[in-house]
Amino acid sequence: AFDLAPMHGKLCNADSNGCTANDSCAAGVCKSGPAVACAAKADACVASICVSTGVHSSQCSDVQAANDTPCDGGDSCYVGATCQAGKCQPGELERLFSKEVAIDGTLLLTGAMFVEGGALVAGAQAKGLPGAVTPSGWLVRRMDVTGKVKWTTELPAPEAHPLVNVVGMAAVGGGRTAIGGTIRDKHLDARVVALDDVGKVKWDKRFGTSADEVVGGLSGHPGGGVVLAGRRGDGKAADGWVLRVSDSGTMAWDLALGGGAADELVGVGVASDGGVVAAGSSASIFAGLTQGWVGRLTAQGALVWQKGFGSASHQRFLAAAGTEDGGIAAAGAIGQGASEVWWLVRLSGAGDLLWQRKASGRTRLTSLVAHHGDRLLMAGTTWNGAGDSDLLTVATDALGNTTWDRTIDLGKVERGGAIAVDVSGQVLVVGSTGAAAVEKGLVARADPWGRTSCASAGVCATKPLLSCDDSKPCTRDQCSAATGCQHAGAPGQRCSAGVGCTLGGSCVGQQCVIDPNGLLHL
Repeated sequence: AFDLAPMHGKLCNADSNGCTANDSCAAGVCKSGPAVACAAKADACVASICVSTGVHSSQCSDVQAANDTPCDGGDSCYVGATCQAGKCQPGELERLFSKEVAIDGTLLLTGAMFVEGGALVAGAQAKGLPGAVTPSGWLVRRMDVTGKVKWTTELPAPEAHPLVNVVGMAAVGGGRTAIGGTIRDKHLDARVVALDDVGKVKWDKRFGTSADEVVGGLSGHPGGGVVLAGRRGDGKAADGWVLRVSDSGTMAWDLALGGGAADELVGVGVASDGGVVAAGSSASIFAGLTQGWVGRLTAQGALVWQKGFGSASHQRFLAAAGTEDGGIAAAGAIGQGASEVWWLVRLSGAGDLLWQRKASGRTRLTSLVAHHGDRLLMAGTTWNGAGDSDLLTVATDALGNTTWDRTIDLGKVERGGAIAVDVSGQVLVVGSTGAAAVEKGLVARADPWGRTSCASAGVCATKPLLSCDDSKPCTRDQCSAATGCQHAGAPGQRCSAGVGCTLGGSCVGQQCVIDPNGLLHL
């Protein structure tokens, strides 16, 4: 027999291809070696490939991708980068924008949430005769990251009525989205509709009694389903109302709160322990004065406590959220008409007032989210006089110091509806633009610093708030579009000294001086 052992491992030619290195003998067979690896190129539109130049030789050659081949442009503020002449050229479509939503009729958008690859927005729509302004149904719209419409679902109401509304949306089980609000069919009821990822209705449920129920807010619950808050009854005899709806659309529980005067819950959120927080206004607690009202419930709907806040009439909360530290944030307005100003408070889990802030100038906050270490993000409306208004966005740190505030003005009459934030800090805000009979929806997507165009965002377009946090209590952390993070001194800024049970103080120079009261006040 022929002895193969001396040939084992000897070089041979298995395929006449120099791009397989070190062909060798094994068990009497010439086998191809591993493919020659060419070094990766820095440009996504150029590939380095092996070219055989002989039986045992090769060279690496650069090959350009075909023009219009999609590539990673390296700037995530723009979408649609393509290869051109071997170079990856940025796309022209922006992820940041503010635009009017074209629809048939009028529309106020009051629901917003991020979804994979884009966003969902929703609101109350008035259709019918030209100039119709009374809402007659809901509109839900799916958009991609640039604001391009992917699909639209219309959900008519049995009757048109001024109080037909959408109050929010949240993800529920089965990959569905629940949209909640108020409709009218002989009387006003709560309505929750679940849509799948292409906008098809999976279930449509109504909740209420023979009395009128009007919904003011909706929040997803980590234990499943959604919670809603509003009022039951009419006018001066209404009670606050909270209910929880399961992933399948059944009511888990509901609870009416209040006394013999006008009480209403508008904002709702979920506490860090799964309990429910609701906020609005009450005249029962204050013997006829309408003031801020907050209640905390267990996840099963039992009342834990309810408290009133404020020192004058016409104070009301319009939004609420649980915070990571177990507390509560509530936002709304103080005053009415020309004297109305936005109002923001932070409470402990037991309902004790930690701090409160109010603005100057006629403003109102209607939406609130807590995120990224108990930072707060709000949307609302600011009035400029002569009937003109703009959509307002405000961001604060955990102590209520303003990080930034922006207005969105499309040259018409704008007002705020709802706001959302994703895990990277990108902001989605909705509302309306145009007055009365010509009101249309407004959608804006902003960077974590509230800027709604790539040009204005610059290097801050994808820079999260936390990336510019220098952990110093007496600096104001900002992001410059040209240079990035900046840390300016902030004399007078509220700060936390972290001493014993003392919550806060004020910045004097670069030092945090303890407030002897242990609280932060107006």
